[in-house]
This record gives sequence, structure tokens and C-alpha cells, in this order.
Amino acid sequence: MSKVFRSIEPVLRGLHLEALAQKMVPENTTAKYLIALLTTHSAGFQWDHIFSLIAGLLGVLFVYMVVKLGLHLQKTRNDTPLKDVPGPWLASCSPLYRFWYAVVKGNFHNDLTNLHRKYGNVVRIAPNEVSIWDPLVTREIYAHGDKGYPKCDMYDIALPNGYFNLAVERDIQTHAEGRRAIAKDYSMTATLTAEAHFDNVIGDFILALDRNFAQSGRVCDFTTWSEYFTYDMITDLVFGEAYGFCRTGIDVDGSLKDLRQMLLLSPFLSYLPWIWPITQNRWVKETGMNHYARVCHTPILKRLNHGNVSGRLDLLDGLLKSRYRDGHALPMGEIVNHAYIFILAAPDTASVALRALLINLVRNRDVYNAVMDELTGLKLSNPATWKELADAPLLHAIVKETLRLHPPAGFNLPRAVPAGGRTICGYYLPEGTTVGMSAWCVHANENFWGKDTLEFKPERWLDPESAFKLDRYGLNFGQGARACLGKNIAMVQLVKVAAQILLNFEFELVDEHKIRGLFLLLVVLDGVKVSFKRRVGGPLDDTVEMEGAKF
Repeated sequence: MSKVFRSIEPVLRGLHLEALAQKMVPENTTAKYLIALLTTHSAGFQWDHIFSLIAGLLGVLFVYMVVKLGLHLQKTRNDTPLKDVPGPWLASCSPLYRFWYAVVKGNFHNDLTNLHRKYGNVVRIAPNEVSIWDPLVTREIYAHGDKGYPKCDMYDIALPNGYFNLAVERDIQTHAEGRRAIAKDYSMTATLTAEAHFDNVIGDFILALDRNFAQSGRVCDFTTWSEYFTYDMITDLVFGEAYGFCRTGIDVDGSLKDLRQMLLLSPFLSYLPWIWPITQNRWVKETGMNHYARVCHTPILKRLNHGNVSGRLDLLDGLLKSRYRDGHALPMGEIVNHAYIFILAAPDTASVALRALLINLVRNRDVYNAVMDELTGLKLSNPATWKELADAPLLHAIVKETLRLHPPAGFNLPRAVPAGGRTICGYYLPEGTTVGMSAWCVHANENFWGKDTLEFKPERWLDPESAFKLDRYGLNFGQGARACLGKNIAMVQLVKVAAQILLNFEFELVDEHKIRGLFLLLVVLDGVKVSFKRRVGGPLDDTVEMEGAKF
């Protein structure tokens, strides 16, 4: 570096002399000092003086910045009523801690549970955010009506089209009115009116597994195929027609690829919301959000232009007929938002649950044998009806236990502390504090549920007292007014498809060590590969496959 300065020294001298001639010597003291050095020293001038000066200035600047940062972090940590809430030091003064575990490591659901084991029921996970572990508190934070806490500003980033959005609406009263307008179509009674359509999609799925894997001996990428199934299911229920993933065996129009890209982006948007403008560039919009907007708009416009040609009462038909209490119809933007949320959220949550269910049955052969005895001991139609499967309580318990141990949502369902603040588990939380509870953490609380809470024990759901406690304080589908509207759809789908898989196939995991859970707000299960073969004595064992047949 000194050689470079020496090589340009004559130029600097020349420029300086010219500046002197024109009386342009700067008034800046530092500049005068440098000029004096240039004009008073000989050609053998030692540039070490300048280097020392620059190094000194940089050193002072660095010390200043470190002190300034330290004071800022200290103020952020202590200048708040949250200063006494336990948690990691970095988490209390910077969002970088949460960003590291949620976005970089992708294991936030487990790391948060470990923090609660270390610090207790209340943990500060960001400067203005705390996580709660005590299941009893679910009844307060996620209560019905005005007693519950409103959603926090994290939700503002989603679908900002100006219309009501069931998933992200923060105002409690607005949310209640919007949910009430459409809720009737998601009751168990309404869901079961579509049971024949559930059976059609499940039949396509079973045939695809048989044709592509059981008969050929090929290993099934069940991560992909479970998504094919659930995506076909939700598009059939919403728009009256499955997109055909199971029949074609391909990712139709790149929909699942775009869905994964959006999931990969979701932790960034949630924990670094200022990057939202980046998502509005052409490439991101074309590969993700705009695709799903088109997926929803096309069938909606078709329905509006041509009417319900099939006459089938699907969920889109229900949205178009829904009315608020004052009689006005849902605006088109609101209908699009509802459809968007169904298509965006339902496939991954249900497919993750289905993957987890098969994993649990392979790893717990005693439970597998017991449920097979239960199913084969019943007189079941082909496919089995929901009413018939009511006599298979262990099967229902297996689905619920799977959702308890692997709830699809991994983040902590954040809410804002209401006006006046609240005291939770002995700690005062001021108004506006972000507070939340993760299903992964709540369900892992050994102090509340017992030492065996992380063990796969479906029988816990067969005891009425235990089942009541699990339903009352668990977060499988959330709690209160914000509980998952599609709970009944999910349960019917999972129970019925699990029964058909069990009755038709024997299965084993392949490369089990490659299975991993990844936090993307949802906790997805990747690397799930399954070997299927026809079950001896099952419906497929002596059936000649026919196009359109249902199993």
C-alpha cells in the first residue's frame, strides 16, 4: 500500500501546489494537516505518519461504534418492563437471535422448546416478544370473543389487497363477522355432504400408489405424493374439480414447486418484514404469489361467467352464496382471499400430517398391529364410510396423536397483549407486547402432560378425561375464535385416507435416516420415502384394476 502512495506522491504535490496558487486550500483541519505534511517533507517522506493517522481515526471510530452499539443493546434489553423476563441475552436486545434459529438453522420449533426447558414458562425470544409454555394460558390468550388477544402486526404482511382475510385479520370483531359469514360450510354436517368427493380423490391416490409403486416395486417419494394427494383434495373441494396430480403423477403447472418457494420465503417475511418490497420484483411474483393468484382467479372467473355447470355444492359455491348478517354478499376480493388461503395452507398441513402418520405407524408396530386388528374386525364398505369408521376409535386416536406430536404449524401463533397489559405466569407484559404459544412447545411440556408426553401413545385419546384435557389445552388446530376453520375437513380426509392405505398396503420406510423436519413456519417433513406392496387379503389383492375404479 505504501508503494502505491509513493507512486502518486508527485501527483498529490502537483495538485496541492495548484490549489495553493488558486487559494483553494480547504478549511478542514485534517486536510490542512495532510497538506502540511506533503509540502514540508522531502521526497523521502515517510507515509507511515498518514497510515498511523488513518489507523488511529479508524480505531477511534470503531471504539465509538462498539460503545454506541453496546449502549443501544443495553437500553433495548433493560429499558422495558420485560427486562426481568428470562431468556438468552442476545434475544432480549436483538431480533437476530430469533432470525438465526428460525431462518438460518430452520429448527426453531425444537430450539424454542429447549429454551423453555431451560428458562421456564415465560421466555423472552425477541426485544418485544415472549413465548409461553404453560398450556393453561391457552385459555386466556386464544379465548373466544373480546376476551382473546388480537393478532399482532406480524400478520400485516400477508395478502395486502385491502379485503378481509380470515387468516390475518387483526381486529377481533371484524374477524368474528367474517368468519360467521362462511362458517356454516365447514361444519361436520356440511363436510360430510362431500364425502363421495373425498372418496373419489382418495381412490385416485390409492390407484396411483398401486400402479406406480406397489406393482412395480419402485420406492415412493412420499413427500411429493402426499402433496399430490392433498393438493388434489383441496382443489376438488374448493373448485369442484381436482387438478389431476394423482392421475398424471406430475406437478401440474409447477404449483407445488411454487408453493415450496413461497414456504421458503415465509420465515423471512415473518421475522424480517422489511424485505417485503423485495418479494414484489417480477421474478418472485411470477414464481410464487402471482401463480397462486392465477390459480384462484381462473376458476372463480369461470364460475362467474358460466355458472355452476356441474351443480355441485363445492366451497366456492358456498363462498359465492355466503352473506353477512346485514345481507350483503362477500366482495370478490374477499372470496379470492378465502380461496387463496385454502389452496395455500391446506395441502402442506395435511400432507405433513399424513407423512408423520405413516412414520409413526412404522416406528410403532404394536400400534400398527392393533389398528389393523381394529379395521379388519369391522364390516367396512370399499371405500369405508365416515360412519363406519366411527367404530374405529383407535384410528381416530392415531390421527389425533400424530397431530399432537407433529402439529403442522411450528411458529408460536403470536398475539398482541391488549390495552392495560397482562400478568402471565408471574410476569407483567405491557400493552403491545407480542406474546405467543407454539404447539410444539405446549405439547412437549412434561410438567403439565407427564413424562411420556413425547411418546407416541394414541391410547391417551381413548380415555375420556385425558381426551378432554388434550382438547381443552392442546393446540393441534389452535384454540378459540381463531381455531382452524378446516378442522373437520382435515380430520375426515386424514381418517379416511389412513384407513384406505392401511387396508390396501403394507409399507416400510426407506432411508429413514434421511428424514428431516424443517421449520418454514410450518414444520415440513422432507426425505420421506416409502416402499408399498399390496396387503394380502386387502381390497387390491384380488381386484382387476379398471380406469376410474375406486378403492
